Amino acid sequence: MLLEIAEKREYDRYEIEGDAYIYSASTFTFVGKIIDISRSGIAFSCILDDESIPVKIDDLGILLSTKDFITENLPFEIISDDTVFVSPENSVVMKRGNGCFLTLTPEQEKELERFITKAKKT
Repeated sequence: MLLEIAEKREYDRYEIEGDAYIYSASTFTFVGKIIDISRSGIAFSCILDDESIPVKIDDLGILLSTKDFITENLPFEIISDDTVFVSPENSVVMKRGNGCFLTLTPEQEKELERFITKAKKT
């Protein structure tokens, strides 16, 4: 028997054309590669040498390498991180994470909209 689950997402999610990354803008610490994005959040993948992803990033930055776009200081919180692969030979862990934007200012919302428009696959 198949169960139908209602979609909880308020906004459409978009796959990214090219490479786009998220990072902590204050430390320029790489967090992960964007898988898809919406007006409310991001799904990303990352490879770590331990199993921890920072839970809250007050100053998230987004870098779109193929179209020379960068935006910074978006309040963001990671809401899940799932282990996808653990190397049996070393401590490398591949994770898939999901996060949501916290309260954005009108200017931050415009920047996010510009990013989505520029980066989404057509």
